[in-house]
Amino acid sequence: MGSPRSMAERKEDAPLLNIGARSSNFLCISPDGLFIRSIAFGGNSLTQMLKDALGKSFKATKKFKIKVFEGEVHLAQDDPAKAMIEDTYQHFLRQLGAEITGSVAIFRR
Repeated sequence: MGSPRSMAERKEDAPLLNIGARSSNFLCISPDGLFIRSIAFGGNSLTQMLKDALGKSFKATKKFKIKVFEGEVHLAQDDPAKAMIEDTYQHFLRQLGAEITGSVAIFRR
């Protein structure tokens, strides 16, 4: 593994996304400096979307979400919950992607 380079030595942009529970942080280190943007969208956003779709409590939905994404719960292909979870997850990713795209546009200005 190479040694860390200073921002002045860096020739390419280096993006980083940290997805937290309540918010996400987008950072980009470039030769021109450091860009940081907080996005009010995190793991709890996905939990809330799933909660709304499943009709369970937030706490129960969070536990279920973790088990599904860690592979502890396996849903049959024909289980309607599987399709709903996949659709909800894709919706979450589209929203997060739009926020990241907006952040990159701001960074590039």
